[in-house]
Amino acid sequence: MFNIKINGRLFQSCVRVMSAIVSETTFVVDKDGMSTKAVDPANAVLSSVRIPKECFSVYEVTDADICVDLVKIVDILGLLEKSDDIAMKINEETYQLDIEIGNLRYTMALLDPYNITKSPQIPALNLPAVFELPVIKYAKAIKASEMVGSHMLIGMNDDGVYMRATDGADEVNLDVVGDDIVITHGGDVSGLYAIDYLTDIRKGIGSADSMQISLGTDMPLVIDFSPAPDCDAVYILAPRIEGN
Repeated sequence: MFNIKINGRLFQSCVRVMSAIVSETTFVVDKDGMSTKAVDPANAVLSSVRIPKECFSVYEVTDADICVDLVKIVDILGLLEKSDDIAMKINEETYQLDIEIGNLRYTMALLDPYNITKSPQIPALNLPAVFELPVIKYAKAIKASEMVGSHMLIGMNDDGVYMRATDGADEVNLDVVGDDIVITHGGDVSGLYAIDYLTDIRKGIGSADSMQISLGTDMPLVIDFSPAPDCDAVYILAPRIEGN
């Protein structure tokens, strides 16, 4: 059984986390809510999002894996009006997903789980530096860095957090210090990351106000944030190792 109803904007924000890096995913449904995780085709960035059952106004489910085309889901969600809910139900006879948004009804074929890349395991990372900063600061650094390079150096030292990008001639520097940053664990660390992926992550973060970054030297970058109230999401981005 799968019969749910949820605020459309909330669901849209959570779907955006995944659609920023993959075109299809598997939602795992159980008594606690819906969750999904996937890795991009290049195995460079992993994304995960969880929507607890308390976010749903209707939540009648049995444990199941539901494989969907995110491109179609994003297009459907683009029809939302401000206060719309979205209702979804699986037709047990046709194994199709029936979607309702207001007076709009859409029937969508589900994907064959055997043709979907198996959900990845989220690695256990104990990174030495952990800090929180406004998403707007991250977005500013990404936008400026796109002008001068293909990779960004993200690091921490005694002065705070810094973000750097260069093409050998031009250079972008952004220092995040003082009240703009909350440091949980400090350290002298840095890592180099592809700007294209950092840009995709920025799109997936959407309207979240703040983000937590965990960082280690030449280690994966972990970004935790809340795409919607009571929902959790994470991106894990592999670093570029100089010389490889």
